[in-house]
Amino acid sequence: MSVPKIVKRYANRKLYDTERSCYVTLDDISAMIKAGEEVRVVDNKSGEDLTSVTLAQIIFEAEKKKNFMPLGLLRDLIQNGGDTITEFARERVERVQTAAHEIKETAQKLRTDLEGKIERLTHRKEGEDGVPVKVSELVATTQKAFDDLQRSVEERVKGSVGTVSRYATLGRDMEEIRQRLASLEERITKIQ
Repeated sequence: MSVPKIVKRYANRKLYDTERSCYVTLDDISAMIKAGEEVRVVDNKSGEDLTSVTLAQIIFEAEKKKNFMPLGLLRDLIQNGGDTITEFARERVERVQTAAHEIKETAQKLRTDLEGKIERLTHRKEGEDGVPVKVSELVATTQKAFDDLQRSVEERVKGSVGTVSRYATLGRDMEEIRQRLASLEERITKIQ
């Protein structure tokens, strides 16, 4: 673990960054934390750790500006203390994991379906009724269906979670499917 940056809080409520030797604001401390720095706020006279109080102030100031926390969560926080935040975070993580799992299953099913269809197309050039099928039309239709499904999946992801960072693996899977589809389209074009 890294050594935390010490910020002293004076009686006049000013905050002093001992590492940079300058006064800082709550916004500065928030930026430090967002940048991944370990910050510890202590009372200048008593040495008492005021980190929790300072972080609560930062959250309070952010809430005043943006109203990002649900009112029910704030009420529960007052009534039940820290357990509410833990439960809130756990529920969010579970929702994200469930959505990611569903999307991954959908992508895998789509991949399997597309590979099966393309495999059948490359081995059979006429329809079940004996009429020749234009392979390029089928590929274009399949590509359109794939694009529509991908848009739908992306909308679900964006709708259920504010951030898509947890879906990097899914994005790579989708890109791999695209590349495989393009490769199969090339193979089909060569066969025609």
